[in-house]
Amino acid sequence: MASYRRPLRRPPRDGGMENWLDAAQQCDEKKPTCSACARRETRCHYVEPGLRRPPGQEKSGTGSPQTDTDDASANHRQPSPSYESIYTPEHLLHLRLLHHYNTCTVQSFTDAFQLEGFKSEVLRLEVPSLALQHHYLMDALLSVTLLHLASTDPSTDLPVTKYRDRAVRQLRQQVEQVSEDNARPVFMASLLLSVTALAADRHTGYDGIWLTNWLAMAIGPRMMIDGLRKQVSLRPTPQRSIPLEHAAPVAVPLDLEDALRMDEDDEDWEFREDLQRAATGIGKLFGSLACPTCDGCVAFKIRAWPFSFVSSRFVDMARQLRPRALTVMSYYLPFFHWFPRVWLYEDVAVQEMERIALAVGSEWATPLAAPKVAVRVKDTSLLKEYLLGLVSRECLRDESAFEGFV
Repeated sequence: MASYRRPLRRPPRDGGMENWLDAAQQCDEKKPTCSACARRETRCHYVEPGLRRPPGQEKSGTGSPQTDTDDASANHRQPSPSYESIYTPEHLLHLRLLHHYNTCTVQSFTDAFQLEGFKSEVLRLEVPSLALQHHYLMDALLSVTLLHLASTDPSTDLPVTKYRDRAVRQLRQQVEQVSEDNARPVFMASLLLSVTALAADRHTGYDGIWLTNWLAMAIGPRMMIDGLRKQVSLRPTPQRSIPLEHAAPVAVPLDLEDALRMDEDDEDWEFREDLQRAATGIGKLFGSLACPTCDGCVAFKIRAWPFSFVSSRFVDMARQLRPRALTVMSYYLPFFHWFPRVWLYEDVAVQEMERIALAVGSEWATPLAAPKVAVRVKDTSLLKEYLLGLVSRECLRDESAFEGFV
């Protein structure tokens, strides 16, 4: 039987002999290694299966097969963007702070000030929403959260002043051009910065009188509201759960009254109304100690004192370390024992009293003697009795002289 002989493959007419020979010497693509190329000592054109062109994609007309293969291999080996290149340390800090604000910081405010319903929702929902549109409010939010983190976890190394300084600068610019469009974010940023002023001074190591900065920040929202009521309509605020209009004694401590007496040639004469206004508010705080519902009433009025009785001229006096202004402030410090015992008010009363005593000097030792003792009394029942002993009994009994808080 004649043996069958496979006919030779004819060279293509249009490709030329050279292309035909190349095609006849293709690698064995079923194997991961090109033994045929090694045996022939020729250049390997083997293309890995994973790098083959998709169906329908034509080969580039300019590049050689080797060039196309190298490009495909390079694309295949190119690493995906790293986690660090997508999320910078600052991005991660922002994400961490936004999460902490909504899960922890707002809750600390809610617990400390017993915020419910509308007020809690404003902090949790409206503030972050507006912060995405107003950069100064975002900086204020990040600043507040940083302070809360630093207070609850002192071991953490955080840039506590980074966003606060920028927020304060930008807020000052916004206050000068308040309108109906930015009234709420400006007010919210001012409120967040004011309520955390004491904590900010503590963590930055400010060696001045913290209470002065706190009062300066606290009167900002009040002045803003007073000005806005004449220009724009603010969202109505729910009625207070604790009324401030009920009549109570106005009992200014006797030593404080003596300290505020002055002649017309005194350098503080032009500020006498500002001093008297602040001292009257202190007298109403002392008078509230005689109210039947003392604790809740006092706690609310203490927080209202800066907003209702402190003027910008009084703050200017305090910044200048005028003894009479600092003496009035010293009688406010014992009431910090009725403040919530939270991170916002740590280490305030005793340390501030020492700074004030050092600033006014020994000449004012007599009016400062009583508050220096009071700030060290931790039991509020004993403190109440001690403070009521500093005022005239007639003021506490004469109901015809009772007044509302505002």
